Amino acid sequence: MIFKKTLTAITLAGSLLAFLPAANAENLQQSWDIALKHNPMILASAKQVEAAEIGIEGAKAQRMPSVTGSAGYTWFDNPQVSIAGPMEMQVSEKKMYGYGVNMSLPIYTGGYISGSVKNAEVGLDIAQNDKDSLINAIKLRVAESYINILRTQRLMVVAETRLDSLRQHHKNVEQLLEQGMVAKSDLLSVQASLADAKQSLLQAENAKELALAQYNYLLGRDLEYQVVLEDLDHSEISGSLANFVEQARKNRIELVKAENQKRSLLTSIDMVRAGVKPNIALNTGYKYQENSFTKHEGQWSATIGVQWKLFDGGQSGKKKAELMKQISAVDEQIIDLKNRVTLEVRSAWLNMNETKLRIATVKEAVSQSEESLRNIKAKYAAGMSTHSEVLDAEALRELSSSNFYNAKYDAALARIELRHAVGVL
Repeated sequence: MIFKKTLTAITLAGSLLAFLPAANAENLQQSWDIALKHNPMILASAKQVEAAEIGIEGAKAQRMPSVTGSAGYTWFDNPQVSIAGPMEMQVSEKKMYGYGVNMSLPIYTGGYISGSVKNAEVGLDIAQNDKDSLINAIKLRVAESYINILRTQRLMVVAETRLDSLRQHHKNVEQLLEQGMVAKSDLLSVQASLADAKQSLLQAENAKELALAQYNYLLGRDLEYQVVLEDLDHSEISGSLANFVEQARKNRIELVKAENQKRSLLTSIDMVRAGVKPNIALNTGYKYQENSFTKHEGQWSATIGVQWKLFDGGQSGKKKAELMKQISAVDEQIIDLKNRVTLEVRSAWLNMNETKLRIATVKEAVSQSEESLRNIKAKYAAGMSTHSEVLDAEALRELSSSNFYNAKYDAALARIELRHAVGVL
């Protein structure tokens, strides 16, 4: 009996040693860094942010003067003639060429350019919001995959422990059968249980490989890349539900983005108003026109002009009304977003508390099931217990251990989901 206990302890300890932190073990933060560095969607989102930054510079460039050049060659079927009473005088060539350059500088646009710059700046904020939202989503997926690997590794240990225990029990049954102390049906029963344990181990190994492939995919690696992961910090998160909800309403990117979209619409209304205000611009330039009948073929000119759209058929009013409706729609979306964020925080908070209670319950069940298995095996060896009781105890030990690790990593996932829901992942 001492030998059996020692063998079981050595087997379990050897399995668990495989999961002790290694010198080069990868932690969750490193996983996030690798995923964010190589993820194509993050790279694409970063390009969108860069594009929005260029858009701001483009909007500001509207304040700068614009210079236009022109050139042409003209043919007339008849030369132009000026009539002054009975006299006629040719004033142009029949064929002539000309060229010119013109500079236009906006002096006053009713706030249109300022609004355009402001809108571009809000566009940059929205592009950054999209990038931050994508980062949070990827971090959550990586964390889920990371936790799934840890979970499947622990469940594989449970399956290996059951298989090793049943193998040892199989030897004991064979010895007892040789001594005529048990029926052959006991041996057949343990052999069937061994086959089931082998199948369970194969399924656990496959689940671990699937989890590893998913993890490597998210990190942009070869799917067969082997990695050692550090276990997570299982420290509990403290705080009231009301406090978490308050933080989420301040931090969640979706709410920040919705507010930015509203700002963009308000700026667009200002730009519509600017469209019906007077526009003042300075135009200056040089124009040359080949014509031997004029004294000055080339001339410089400068003009300060005003353009004012006095009537646009109601277009600006309709556009403003359209934008106001869109603002109302965004307001309704913000209300729904706040309610949805509250629901997500509440769900994550409840799940975290539920897993905390589960861990306390199943942890005790693990020690009880292990003690029960030891006692029943001892009784069976002494002929005081049935073979079915041993197998039931083995199944109960496996179930309680699986429940413990599932509760442990459900709790880890619940803490990650709560941080994500609060907007601080």
